[in-house]
Amino acid sequence: LLHLVPGRPDLRAEIALPGATATALVVHPEPVRLGRAAGERNARTAAHADALAAEARAAVAAGPVLVLGDLNRAPWQREPRLFTEAGLRDGWG
Repeated sequence: LLHLVPGRPDLRAEIALPGATATALVVHPEPVRLGRAAGERNARTAAHADALAAEARAAVAAGPVLVLGDLNRAPWQREPRLFTEAGLRDGWG
């Protein structure tokens, strides 16, 4: 388990493949909220996305990576771009 944000555990698993080891990241960050009271939660969500992108970047450097989960984001938002910048491709794109 990855404990990047309290109360929102993610999973990192190594998968043995013939000739390589792949990394799977299973993630589900909190959705962004709107309104005056959303600031702290959105800051926590942004920090979670930054930490997940760092995990993905390190995994990409080591070999194949698969990220699974609900990112609660649209492609034009900041967080999906973090994963693209980390070296991942959007399977739906």
